[in-house]
Amino acid sequence: MTAMDERLVPDDHVAVAVDTLALLASASRLRIVHALLHESPLAVGDLAELANLSLSATSQHLNRMRRAGVLTATKDGVNVLYGLADRHFADLADSAFWYAQHTVDSRKQHRHRHQQGATT
Repeated sequence: MTAMDERLVPDDHVAVAVDTLALLASASRLRIVHALLHESPLAVGDLAELANLSLSATSQHLNRMRRAGVLTATKDGVNVLYGLADRHFADLADSAFWYAQHTVDSRKQHRHRHQQGATT
């Protein structure tokens, strides 16, 4: 194996990373995941309310994420409760929210400094 071979990312790793990031590339799914980061497990109705989505849309997103293996679904009487199945996925989502918060806050501070400089 050459040094170049050791630096190449295996195709199957790239495929899983792309699929995982695609799951997070939806505002609706991110809202659902955000809710589950803060409270878990939750029923579809609770997730729909927290994500500001219809029950139907929420169910569709939950099914996609469950099929991808990032959510658990546990029957509780007539309800199905959803939770995050994988800590690595939760950490990735949490990092995305941290990055977003940091980026938004930095932009606000930059605009604020720029506005202060224009008025002096």
